[in-house]
Amino acid sequence: MRQFSKDFKVFICNMVKQKIDAGEKISDVLKFVEDHYKVNKNLVYIWNKKLGFIFETNLIDDVERIYACHLVKILTIWDVPLDNALEVVAKAYGVSVLTLNKWNLYLKDRAFRPRRIYSVDERKSICNEVKSLIETHNLETVTSVKQVAEKYSISYRVIYDWNKIYQIFPVKTLNRRKCFTNEEIEKILCEIKDRDPVSLKQVAEKYGVSQSTINRWNREKKVFVSSRIMYPEELKKQSLESVKNATEKYAEIKKIAEENNIYFTTVFNWVKNRSI
Repeated sequence: MRQFSKDFKVFICNMVKQKIDAGEKISDVLKFVEDHYKVNKNLVYIWNKKLGFIFETNLIDDVERIYACHLVKILTIWDVPLDNALEVVAKAYGVSVLTLNKWNLYLKDRAFRPRRIYSVDERKSICNEVKSLIETHNLETVTSVKQVAEKYSISYRVIYDWNKIYQIFPVKTLNRRKCFTNEEIEKILCEIKDRDPVSLKQVAEKYGVSQSTINRWNREKKVFVSSRIMYPEELKKQSLESVKNATEKYAEIKKIAEENNIYFTTVFNWVKNRSI
């Protein structure tokens, strides 16, 4: 890749300024630079911006504006996100993204579809619409999201991104396990808190999650004291008595663990530490 000195960049930008001041079109001047000095016009725009705008970039003529807007369209066809495409082209032309959007609005046939910026309340409202479709019409999450996305002419992936932040409607992860919303998580934790002490494994199996997931939720929400949901005291006492009276203690511990769906090490620690 060619390396250009700062003096050369200043020389090019000053030459462009002189020709513009003399009445030439900026597009013709940049074509002259590209033909004679083998410098891409986008580089000239970038140099001009870094050097403090030696020549005015708001003199871009209609042809350049159309070219810039269609360049955004080409980038989006190449699967570049619209926001990124706008930033790249705006930087190349030394203008703001807002200006680039305005150029596109002035075109008779718009090169790209401008994306509306939604407020936080509007995003939450759209996510709530998805939730309503899921609950009232008993539709799958994907179907509901796509219906709402089509209604507002936005990508369904955008709605999923918003829901990651606000967690309003339930979704499915890649491994097809349910992803719980904040409301559902708090409901589960409060239900555990209000119940008698119960095996953590039983709670996890009921809601189709792992024990570590429930513990992680509780570390974040701090709804209940972890020791409350471990195991009933009566079960611990019975286990300790059984192991004491058993001839083969390890076999008895294994039997208790299997019967109550408890880890072997958990029952072993009750006996070892006399944790009653």
